Amino acid sequence: MNKDFLSILDITGSEVEGMFALADELKLSRHFRPLEGMTAAMIFQKPSLRTRASFEIGVAQLGGQSVHFTDEGIGLGVRETAADVAQLLSRYADLIIARVFGHDLLEEMAAHATIPVVNALSDRSHPCQIIADMYTIRQHGLLAPGVRVCYVGDGNNVANSWIEMAGIWPIRLTVAVPEGYEPDAEILANAQRQRGLPNRYQPRPRRRRPQCRRGVYRRVGKHGPGAGGRHSQAAVRPLPSHQRADGEGLEQRNFHALPSRPPWRRSLRRSH
Repeated sequence: MNKDFLSILDITGSEVEGMFALADELKLSRHFRPLEGMTAAMIFQKPSLRTRASFEIGVAQLGGQSVHFTDEGIGLGVRETAADVAQLLSRYADLIIARVFGHDLLEEMAAHATIPVVNALSDRSHPCQIIADMYTIRQHGLLAPGVRVCYVGDGNNVANSWIEMAGIWPIRLTVAVPEGYEPDAEILANAQRQRGLPNRYQPRPRRRRPQCRRGVYRRVGKHGPGAGGRHSQAAVRPLPSHQRADGEGLEQRNFHALPSRPPWRRSLRRSH
């Protein structure tokens, strides 16, 4: 396994399955504390609610502690280079979790850190989100080989990571994005060169949604750079009620809008 987790391509399909098996165990027992005595340095260049809560509380529940750094405090890439930040934190912490604007900052940190670097979001990739989405689909009993997954929305970091996931996991992926909002050209070319993936790529979604078993819908601009995202939602016209991508008017067994926080987390306290 790679030291760092910067993109889905840093892991294999069998390692994904191993993560899911471990998550199943953690749900059943709170006595497993592999991060006991460890400290995670969390760098949030971009503000967050769900991502910070997920990582900070998760580290605590696994026995570790976390220290939170904002961009204002560090000046990543401006006052402090990514290399210097990585070298300094490697002397104090055991893990770096970073949510940044530029993916190049993550790569520079990973190249100079002696501890693992985890991508909590960058402009290019959002691997932890896709792992959570996949686990949610699995919790619904639908993560079988060949399952159809649709991505409808901006061709952003989430779309990029889904395309990479389709290269290591046997899912049948359809990506439908508005014209002018395409996924990363390099990621798309690599996927198509490797396995002809995604199975279907629609630069201009048709009025009828693709027929998929599970769907992932993202608002345009939600995860783009800057406070408001890199795109305007005005570029996408609302669909009629019987075609709404958020699931309204659709049969939920055919389409499921995945939340940022997996719903199974809400039932943890009730299961103990």
